Amino acid sequence: MTILVTDSTADIPSVLAKSLDIHVIPLTVNFGTQSFADGVEITNDQFYSKLASSDALPTTSQPAVGAFKELYERLGANGEPIVSIHIAGELSGTIRSAQQAAALLPDQDIRIIDSRSTTMSLGWPTVLAARAAKAGKPVDEIEALVHDTIGRTRLLAMLDTLRYLEKGGRIGRTRALLGTLLSVKPIIDVRDGEIFPFEQVRTKKKALARLIAVAEELGPFDELCVLHSRSEDEARALAQQLSHIQPVDQIVIAEIGAVVGTHVGPGALGFTGVQKKA
Repeated sequence: MTILVTDSTADIPSVLAKSLDIHVIPLTVNFGTQSFADGVEITNDQFYSKLASSDALPTTSQPAVGAFKELYERLGANGEPIVSIHIAGELSGTIRSAQQAAALLPDQDIRIIDSRSTTMSLGWPTVLAARAAKAGKPVDEIEALVHDTIGRTRLLAMLDTLRYLEKGGRIGRTRALLGTLLSVKPIIDVRDGEIFPFEQVRTKKKALARLIAVAEELGPFDELCVLHSRSEDEARALAQQLSHIQPVDQIVIAEIGAVVGTHVGPGALGFTGVQKKA
């Protein structure tokens, strides 16, 4: 059976990842001289608490090549193929570590795929691939499914502030929004490996209404997830408001973890969905 690997920026809810036997390699979040493996040595609760009390923004780093090599060797010990799907190369060096590790293991069948995104927009192709693997699909078919899913996945989110993206150096194309940093709720669009400005909305209420309208425009979806950082009640309310697009019991609620949370901060709210084929 094909083995699925992703990284902790996928933010796949742990129960879902375990049920599909998805292997998650952690990135690292650093508070000063203290380093923590995302989701292993620091929980989301602990991370956001430390973020709120820290004077300096934490930094993040990708897994070492050796960590990937060790994981691939262990998982592929019986000759099973591995499909390893990761955060966009423009946003992190994680995929380069994976590629270097795979190059050190030429006798193993390891397929490294750039999701061109992060959080559950990385999670969705991984989840769909894992379902296909459990159904006994061949690795070539699973790899094609991943690429197809990546092409149909969209991610939009409202941030409480652009301050974290700015401090973390991930501001990119959203720099144009900085002039009104304090007076708007920025909506960002993550695609093609980059973070794009989507809209500036004056209030959270209007921003949420705009997110719902965009979800309606982009739907229907095969899969839909509501994302949040420390805003679970608002995320569940948003899921209810999207129930005319996707049955609410089929909408996944996922919290943004430590690594992505370093760059978006608390108070983010958005959605990521896999669009149905036309």
